[in-house]
Amino acid sequence: MSFLDKGDPLQAINEFDHSLKIDPQNVQLLYDKALALVIASRFSEARAICDEQFALHPKMLRFLILKGKSYEREKNVTEAINTYNRALELDPFDTDLRLAVMQYALDNQQYDEVIQQASWFIRYKIELKEAYQALGSLEGKDSSYSLISEYLTKAT
Repeated sequence: MSFLDKGDPLQAINEFDHSLKIDPQNVQLLYDKALALVIASRFSEARAICDEQFALHPKMLRFLILKGKSYEREKNVTEAINTYNRALELDPFDTDLRLAVMQYALDNQQYDEVIQQASWFIRYKIELKEAYQALGSLEGKDSSYSLISEYLTKAT
């Protein structure tokens, strides 16, 4: 069990630094260190690693998503959503991320973003129940979105 698993991100960072001296290009170690930095609320350091690694490995969206998570933990809603949307531009069918962004936007009263994400789901006929639930929560209990959501919940 690692120090990160034990809830000690500072010790985990020290261990990752030690390991990175041996293998400085190890992408997994760099990701794990960035994650530990986010957990330790050392956001700018985490984002620096994420930016550097994403520039080197542009198909590794997990660095971009972790960067978004760092903004989320920092309570910077706009930057978090913008960063997540950049990842979604590169992988538009990452429905788990899209659902998370829709919920995060809903939780943070970013209603235009909720509508944008829900509309995407409806357009592609994916995760319809969740999309209509999100729209229904914006429109109210008696809205047509809520009624559709209720129907889809009963039908599944």
